[in-house]
This record gives sequence, structure tokens and C-alpha cells, in this order.
Amino acid sequence: MPTVGGWIVAFCAFLFGYTTLIGWAYYGEQFLEYVFGPRVALPYRWVYCVLIVLRRHRARSSSVWAWGDLDERAADLPEPGRRARRSAGVAAAALRDRDARASTP
Repeated sequence: MPTVGGWIVAFCAFLFGYTTLIGWAYYGEQFLEYVFGPRVALPYRWVYCVLIVLRRHRARSSSVWAWGDLDERAADLPEPGRRARRSAGVAAAALRDRDARASTP
């Protein structure tokens, strides 16, 4: 049974890595389309695919990792604004609820 378990773990690790690549590509593309418009989608896909191939040679070039980190961080850029708007909305709803409870006897 240890042989089968090793193959199952290896296959699951492969699926995890593959779906992670797909997810990062999707979210990075959505961010860039949001910021720069839909014209940026095709160049982003080309650059992303080239970087996937270049990432295999990480021991030879640390700049590839810098690009990968930049790609990963780009997906996080809109997050603080989203959190601030969500927090403001929650705070406004709490104040309205408090005022409604205070005005009813």
C-alpha cells in the first residue's frame, strides 16, 4: 500500500500546483483588466506563460522570482480599497441600526 499512497500524494501535489498556476493567472489578468482595460489581457497571458517556463530555472536567475513575486503582489493591490469600502459600509449600517433603535421607544 505505501506505493499507491506515494502516487496519490504526488498526483495531488501536481494538481495543487497546476490549479495554483491557473488561479494566479486568472486573478492577475482580472486585476490588470480592471486597472488598464481589456487590451492588456493577451500580453499578460504571453508574459505569464513565458514566466512559467523561466521559473523552472530559478537557481540560475533570481530576477525571475522577482517577476513572480510582482505578479503575485499585483493581485493584492485592489484589496485595501475593497476592505476600506466594506468597512465603511458596515460602519454606516451599524450607525443606522443604532439610530433606529434609539429612536424607537
